[in-house]
Amino acid sequence: MDADGFTVVARARGRRRHGGRAAQGRAKGPMGGLYPAARAPSAAELQAAEDRDVERHGRAVAERRGELARSAFGAELRARMAAALDGFRAEEIVCYGLGSLASSVSQWQAALVAALSESLGAPVLAFDPATTASDARVLRALGVAEIAENEQARRRAARPTLFFMPHCEQFLYENVVAANQPAAQLARIAIIGNPLGRYCEAPHIGRALPMARETRLPDEALLGQRTRPYAFSDTCITRFGAAEQRQWQ
Repeated sequence: MDADGFTVVARARGRRRHGGRAAQGRAKGPMGGLYPAARAPSAAELQAAEDRDVERHGRAVAERRGELARSAFGAELRARMAAALDGFRAEEIVCYGLGSLASSVSQWQAALVAALSESLGAPVLAFDPATTASDARVLRALGVAEIAENEQARRRAARPTLFFMPHCEQFLYENVVAANQPAAQLARIAIIGNPLGRYCEAPHIGRALPMARETRLPDEALLGQRTRPYAFSDTCITRFGAAEQRQWQ
């Protein structure tokens, strides 16, 4: 005790303070706690995760395809396709905007593309900027070849071509129609996608609309699912008929 009456307490030797060697190699968390530093996944772990996605998404597409084949939706779709195409025999299917197969919407659409490819005997080409490495593997297993670059849907059909592009943006439909003019060329294509009538202000679509014949896809309720997948909602088969070609040469 000092002369002034206070007792001096010395710091105990050997005690470590926070921030010393015991805390080295740890990262401070957002709440101030100490956590081990994050470790990046190894190449083997990334590959294993991709393999799991391929197995899971491939199985889902196969299941959707079976459900399409068994459902009243599938039977009605086949009847409407036959009437809408009316002798048009696609030699190639070009698919835009499929999205990632992690989405159930994309799984349903991929299932329909695979079914169309088999029934028409036509190869499939596809592009979507959202396609992942696992998506590409699933699509290759389905016989779908990837388009190497983003052509913005400016593809001129060299043979009878079915463009499959439900729920794509307006400019992609405009680009497809613009790339396939005049009228004799439009007769080489059919489109499964949004109703073109909603894009009448787009110049090339507006000019082609008098030639277009649209057939709506069946109601998704016919799929027999507990909830609608909204994969084919507001979707049409559009054909540019031979009789109407005389109006525009």
